[in-house]
Amino acid sequence: MKRKSSSIQNVEMSIRKVFPTQQGSQKKRRKRELSVMLFPFSSHTLLTFRRWIPKSKDCVVNALELIGWISSSFADVLRIVVGDQGISEPHILQILQYLSPTSLQYHFGEVNYRELMDLCLTQLPVGYALFCNYVDDTNHVFLLSKIREKEVLYIDPQISRVCSIQDSQCSIYFSNKRRYHVLLFESLSK
Repeated sequence: MKRKSSSIQNVEMSIRKVFPTQQGSQKKRRKRELSVMLFPFSSHTLLTFRRWIPKSKDCVVNALELIGWISSSFADVLRIVVGDQGISEPHILQILQYLSPTSLQYHFGEVNYRELMDLCLTQLPVGYALFCNYVDDTNHVFLLSKIREKEVLYIDPQISRVCSIQDSQCSIYFSNKRRYHVLLFESLSK
């Protein structure tokens, strides 16, 4: 499989946070300027999406296919390989690093539910999606996409769910989880 070139589109939204980093056996805290990774996304993508080989833990594969980072045929191959095991967070970050330009380093940044909703409703540009996950009894990846002003969709093909986050029937699928993360990046070229 060919690596994608550095033409992958993204929009930077600055977020400043302190993240722990490992150096030797000591934990050292340092400030990093991280940006939320946004992916161009249209409702047309949802209309053409098909899971030919659905698996019970293919949420990461679904998200990668929906954001256009892997083809549908490669997604089905990954579903076969991943089976019902899922993909761990370190492996998700390794896959993203492999598929993207080498000048970006990926991280998951923790946010609470209110921050996630605020990010979607007030800062997410129309036509873009966030790569998110929540941690509860399991880790689960999903997308949040603003399709028009004041309308954000929760997108989760693993459970055949696409719905508006403003709908109380929709929020039951992703609210009240222990932790939430959004995909962040930092540019390694200074």
